[in-house]
Amino acid sequence: MDRPAILHVVAMKRCGGHVLQLRFNDGVEKRVNLLPLFDRGAHLRLRDPAEFARVRLDRGWGVLCWPGNLDIAPEALHALPEAPERAPRRAVRPRARSRRPARR
Repeated sequence: MDRPAILHVVAMKRCGGHVLQLRFNDGVEKRVNLLPLFDRGAHLRLRDPAEFARVRLDRGWGVLCWPGNLDIAPEALHALPEAPERAPRRAVRPRARSRRPARR
């Protein structure tokens, strides 16, 4: 498929933390971690998970945006590497009790 003249995000799904599943108008669908983009300026506040969770997709412009007129260009999102799937948590075995006598 030819790349469209203007890249847009057409679908977004939250995956936890700073990870989103995105689909672009060029047909690319990928899971990306946005945290590396929030290293300076106004975007620093998006490192806070509660602030990041306020993300929404502006379908008219095809961009991700947050309150306070913050947005991220679809080209920057498209360039991010694919985020790995979250590994399943391993069962945690209870620790064996210490054989030392309790201190008094």
